[in-house]
Amino acid sequence: MVSEKVLKKVMLTLYHRIVEQENDGVLDLNRYKFHAFDRDMEVQVPEVVDRQKSIPKVNYAAYVMRMDELGYIKRDGMSFVFTDSGFLAASKLAYPVRVWFKTHWLGLSGLVVGIAALVVAIKQLP
Repeated sequence: MVSEKVLKKVMLTLYHRIVEQENDGVLDLNRYKFHAFDRDMEVQVPEVVDRQKSIPKVNYAAYVMRMDELGYIKRDGMSFVFTDSGFLAASKLAYPVRVWFKTHWLGLSGLVVGIAALVVAIKQLP
């Protein structure tokens, strides 16, 4: 079973791995391959391990399959890379305030201009 909350943590972890390694101006997502059985993921996102059973079961592969279903990754055997849409979705998870501001800046700027105009109009009243 795949939890959306854990899926977001997995995507964020992969996103941060790319960002930490990236030092060029141009991002080539095909350079950053991840393995479907990544042991580090068990440490970084412990929720991918089902510890309710007597023998803990690693469910990371299920999250990889879910990202594939959503079109967030391209698989090549046991490895995969982020697609553009997957990387964008992960970046939105990493910086929600920035995404919210970019989405709503036009409305916010209109609100600020409206309030400023109201203040000016009130000050000009006799």
